[in-house]
Amino acid sequence: MYIVERSIESPRGRIFGKLALPDGATGTPGASDTPGTPLPLVIYSHGFDSSGERGLRFAEAITHAGLALYCFDFRGGSTNSRSAGSPLDMSVLTEVADLTEVVDTLAADPRVDAESVFLFGASFGGLVSALVAARMPGRIRGLALHYPGFCIPDDLRSRFASAADVPETFFCLSMDVGRRYATDALALDPYAAISACTRDVLITHGSEDPLVDLSYSQRAARTFAHAELHVIEGAGHGFADGLELDQATGHLVRFLVSHLSEEQR
Repeated sequence: MYIVERSIESPRGRIFGKLALPDGATGTPGASDTPGTPLPLVIYSHGFDSSGERGLRFAEAITHAGLALYCFDFRGGSTNSRSAGSPLDMSVLTEVADLTEVVDTLAADPRVDAESVFLFGASFGGLVSALVAARMPGRIRGLALHYPGFCIPDDLRSRFASAADVPETFFCLSMDVGRRYATDALALDPYAAISACTRDVLITHGSEDPLVDLSYSQRAARTFAHAELHVIEGAGHGFADGLELDQATGHLVRFLVSHLSEEQR
């Protein structure tokens, strides 16, 4: 496996990202400069106040299976984001726009098979990935979600009775966010939105998740047209290193490989 920086520049500001490639792929040390067979690609979307580095935990397993992995920081997605933007301007819809731009840009990379792009999101990034997959089903081969944050609109409704009650800035979980973070989520019905997703979906969730109750993923599994839900007993939010992470990684890689063509396996 080899990891290269692959950032995206646009009028909306820079997106910092890293691309993990299997050994011998075009662009890795010792590989031929002649373009090889384009690779299936997994795009990882991180959670609230996290970063793309979190997704690199899965890079060894994904690249070993013959796929590339792209991990990036959402604009304003954390207090330490290496991408442009401020958390005060970030919302679920700005992150939907970011991920859409990433899909469009990476699908045009000659190292990538544009017909084999998978979305993989965790927590808040899981909600974002699901919304994007529903908006562009023809561009996505499959969708993998870890403890997806379908609870976020409900969490904000429990805090604010209406959009008129939302202040210009407020503290949420671990950082200050802006008014748009709440108003965009308050207007969102995530289950109505994801019902348009026609691709196969993998959901992996811990039975003891204190931030996103398992019931949200159970409802999502019933809402998607084609979904499988795997519950990791005793796991909380984030999948700790060790058995929890091994189980989650196993489900993920099996799902990805099962959706590759015979030539790609």
